[in-house]
Order: sequence, then structure tokens, then C-alpha cells
Amino acid sequence: MNNPYQSPDSLSKATINTPDAIRSKIKGAVVSGAIVSVLTLLIATFALVKNTSFAGIDGSSIIDGLIYAALTFGIYRKSRASAIIIFTIYLVSKLYIWFSLGQPKGLLISMILLYYFFRGIVGTYQYHSFMTAQDESHKTTSKWMPWFFIPTGIIFLVLAVIGVLSEIGIIVPTDVIAGKDMPEEYIEILKENSIINQQEQVILFYSEGLESILEGGNLLTDSRVISYESVDSDLTIYSSLYENVFSAELEIKGSFLEDSYILVTKSDQSSFYVIASIEDNGDVRFIEQLKEKMNQNRESQKKNDIVH
Repeated sequence: MNNPYQSPDSLSKATINTPDAIRSKIKGAVVSGAIVSVLTLLIATFALVKNTSFAGIDGSSIIDGLIYAALTFGIYRKSRASAIIIFTIYLVSKLYIWFSLGQPKGLLISMILLYYFFRGIVGTYQYHSFMTAQDESHKTTSKWMPWFFIPTGIIFLVLAVIGVLSEIGIIVPTDVIAGKDMPEEYIEILKENSIINQQEQVILFYSEGLESILEGGNLLTDSRVISYESVDSDLTIYSSLYENVFSAELEIKGSFLEDSYILVTKSDQSSFYVIASIEDNGDVRFIEQLKEKMNQNRESQKKNDIVH
């Protein structure tokens, strides 16, 4: 017997059987989304606890996991926007990670998940077309869904695209990078502008520039700590051999929007700042490597004093 308090719309929906072919596509996308969400959250939590990164995922990826979970719920609710966004951000994030690692790890699994996410897009569109054909009053989306999922997906997509572009060298990377991972053109720019000499080997590098590394940069080489900036096309370089560095202290700790400032004081009491991003603990790596070089130089100096 029908419930007399049930609305006519809900009565009609309750009696409409969605074809299995449509339901299976949506279910596959939901299961795939759940897998990605859970794995991302687990790995991100592990990375956060261990203060490290794994397969391109660090502690900040907890946010990514929550976004995947929200989009998966959206697909469960038959949201076409959620299906499109989760497919797009998963694809772009995979490209970013593959460029970062230099190899497409987990390619087969990623392709399978992308296949099911694409089927989810087809399934949600087919579902709404089917329901509209059965009931012209069928609502295709909830009022709040576009306001939440579309802006969230666009923000995530923009950040992911920026990440990919920085990895392939089209825009300046936003994090501290190891010398061995620097694009060859960056090394040539540093040499051509006499920021480093032909023999120096870069250990760590960070540029606060947006379009070019010549706008400003900071680096550790095998012999020096260097900071440079360009104002009105005039390049100013500050540097010190490790043997002349008296101290190096983190004076200003950065944030999500600001870089960290490391004050380098030389033996003659002059000083300059080295700037580093906090992304992936870049500022911590910078100052630890700098102090390690200082200590190595002091130990070497002690040995030389003993010999002489």
C-alpha cells in the first residue's frame, strides 16, 4: 500500500527502475572514487605523521582525499558535475605526479580508474536523460551541488595545471628543488649571468620569480650560499663561501602564502637573507643543508690547523 504522506514526485521516482547498464556505470565510478579517496587519505595521513612524502603524496594531500570523497558522494547522488570534475582532477594530478617522479608509476591502475570515472560521466548523463524522459518534472541537480563542486574542482584543477607547468619548466617551480632535478636551461641562465661559475655544482635551488628565475633566486652550491635579485633589470648577487659563514638562522617562518627568510651572517658581520618555500619542508631542508656544509667546512679547517 502506498504511503499517503509520500509526495507525488517521490512516488513516481520510487516506481521508476533505472536500467542496469546505467546503474553499473555510476556504481563503478562510485567504487573507484571510494578507492582513490581512502588510499589518498591513508597515504597522506602516513606522510603527515612521518613528515615525508610517498609517490608524490604528502600531508597536505589530506585535503585532496576529502575533495575526492565529496565528489564521490556527488556521483552517488548522480551529479554530472562531480563525475566530470573527479575525472579531470584525477587525470591532471596523475600527470603532475608522473612529471614529478619522472616516470608513470601505477599507469595501469590509473588507466583503469580513469576508465571507470569516464563511464561515470556517461552514466550520470544517461541517468538524467532517462529520468527526464520518464518524468518531465525531474530535477537534474540539487541547488547546492554546483555551488560547491564546480568552484572546488576549478580551484583544484588550476593548482594541478600550475604544478604540471612548473614541472615541465614552462613556469618557475614553487618549491625548493634539488640541483640534480633542475632543468638544464636554469643552470645555463645561472652561469650566463655569473650567478655561479662554470665549475660550481648546485645542491638546492629556489626562485621566488613568477615568469623567470632571474627575478630572484636562492641556492646552495658545493662551495657557496647565494641569494640574488633583479630590480629594474639590475641583478644584485649576495654570496658567501661556507668558510666565511658565521651563522645561519631561520628568522621568519613562512606560511602557505609567504616564504621563509633565513638570515646568513658572515664572519665580517655583514649579512643577507636567503628565501625558501615551506612547500615539502623546503626551508627546513635549505637551512639543514647549509648548516651541514658549514660544519663540514669547520671540521676540515680544524684538521688543517692540527696538521700545521
